[in-house]
Amino acid sequence: MPLLKKCCFCFSLKTGGVILGWLGAVSAALASVIALIALCNVDSLTKMIMENLEKQGPNSIAKYDEDFIKTALQIGLGFYLAMALIGLISASLLIAGSVKRNRFLLLPWLISFAVSLGIGGLMILAQIVGCFSHDVSAGFLALFVGGGMYAFELYLWFAIFSLFQQLREEETSGLGATALIYKSPPADGLPAYKGMA
Repeated sequence: MPLLKKCCFCFSLKTGGVILGWLGAVSAALASVIALIALCNVDSLTKMIMENLEKQGPNSIAKYDEDFIKTALQIGLGFYLAMALIGLISASLLIAGSVKRNRFLLLPWLISFAVSLGIGGLMILAQIVGCFSHDVSAGFLALFVGGGMYAFELYLWFAIFSLFQQLREEETSGLGATALIYKSPPADGLPAYKGMA
């Protein structure tokens, strides 16, 4: 039985899956373009970072080498580009799975979003601890804002997981896409049709 009946209290689970898929696909495509542009201009980004370090004083520039900064930028931007492309693929599969009522197409989004929830939760926790160590009021603000954003993202994951459960129930009751392909043989003695036109 699905945990949630509606997405955001007003949309059906299917509509919520399509909307989340489109929002994720557009944001991942924009992130991919930005990361690709930054990778193509990594030399100018390295120069800008070196200039900012020079403005901070000779002690800050002595810690870093220009080649180290360039390599770190290339690795970081390459990882960011790869994650954005994974997000684009999983969001596209979420749209297709919601429209075609195929629960297996929802799995890449559920897995990738769960991983990002885990990493995001650790980052929010580190930010909250850092804010509390400097100022208690900033710590409470970070706890409220970060905790609220994390709770909303967790709710969205549960909404798509509920769609997954709903599609699984439809398949077991004979209403889903998988049940349409693998029907039991007809009782009239004719061979069963195995494919779809």
